[in-house]
Amino acid sequence: NNGEVVGATAVNIRTGQVIVAKAKVTVIATGMFHRQFDPTTPAPWKFKFKYHFCPASISGDGYAMAYRAGAELVNMDVTGQGFRIRDDLTEPYGHFPLNDGIPAKCFTWKGDEISTPNTQRYYELEQKGLTPLYLSLEHLPEDYHKRGDVCTAEERLISFKIAEDRGFNPHTHRYEMGALKPVGHNRISGIVVNEEFKTGLKGLYAIGDTFAGGGGSSGASVTGLLLGDDLHEFIKDAGDLAVTERQVKEHKERALKPMAIKKGTEPLELESAIRYAMEHYAGELKSEGKVREGLRRLGTLKRKGLQLLSAKNPHYLLGCLEARNILDMAIVDMQAILERKETRGLFVRLDYPDRDPAMDGKLIFQRLENGKPMVELRERVDLKEAYKVDSFRKDTETQ
Repeated sequence: NNGEVVGATAVNIRTGQVIVAKAKVTVIATGMFHRQFDPTTPAPWKFKFKYHFCPASISGDGYAMAYRAGAELVNMDVTGQGFRIRDDLTEPYGHFPLNDGIPAKCFTWKGDEISTPNTQRYYELEQKGLTPLYLSLEHLPEDYHKRGDVCTAEERLISFKIAEDRGFNPHTHRYEMGALKPVGHNRISGIVVNEEFKTGLKGLYAIGDTFAGGGGSSGASVTGLLLGDDLHEFIKDAGDLAVTERQVKEHKERALKPMAIKKGTEPLELESAIRYAMEHYAGELKSEGKVREGLRRLGTLKRKGLQLLSAKNPHYLLGCLEARNILDMAIVDMQAILERKETRGLFVRLDYPDRDPAMDGKLIFQRLENGKPMVELRERVDLKEAYKVDSFRKDTETQ
């Protein structure tokens, strides 16, 4: 309301009840955004949710809510990328590069042992016809395998059954290493905040994986503690709250609309279409033509597909709301990718193969202004002197 966040609406997905929460301070802590791309472990069924991070909290809900309210996002052109294993045969990918300091062994398809490759080296091996590559844990001691089994049993006991049915021994067989693929936003992207975790909107804060620069449980814990210490001060400064009935009515109609559509599209069908467009047109290798075609497809999904979302019961409203958020943020991603006309690090534009020095120290910021998407290239904000490593060391030595 007039540039100030005065609360939020929510939906009870068991009953369909819409809840209005008036709040002097609203804190977004809803996780990162990964579900614009296919799951990290490929599967024959397109709806499968085998993501490296928890699929229930990576649909970009916090990003989308903040963006639609008028807060800024940054670095949405940058997505994490990484190697993964092809099949879900008990071991999570994280077991391979870590292993108590003993890395997995890597082999070519011929059985020759090589060092685990980086991106460039992987493509060199592929051009020489030496892929697929395989990772192996067979050299690790039995006590490590036992601990790995305990971890797997804790999280996904069914994986042992799948491996047994396939005749796969997780301790001695080798795992196919997949090529590099985008896995969504990780740490560097998200909502723009200041050192007090305030967004550009009064009354709205973002912590944990939702703000740019956070990441992981350590970042979430620290930001939660810091904000928690000061929250009472922010609440004291808040004025009277005014929630408009018109806005609540719009939220309610939008959230419950899929319940009225009897023969429409299930949310996972729409989400799969979004992921298809992102994988094919804004994945690892990008170019203007590909991204523009991807934006065209996403635009069609927003105009037509979003209107056909159907919820058989209130539980399906969850997927409908998530699909809307994923679609909005996928479009934001592609708009940012179009703006970055260079190749840098893992960001590859085939039509701009070189690094652009004019982009050094600059970031891509995005917001909605009177409903219109704004994409701006701006200088990044430098850290305060006291927060820089050298200054911190001097202060510590002095103390």
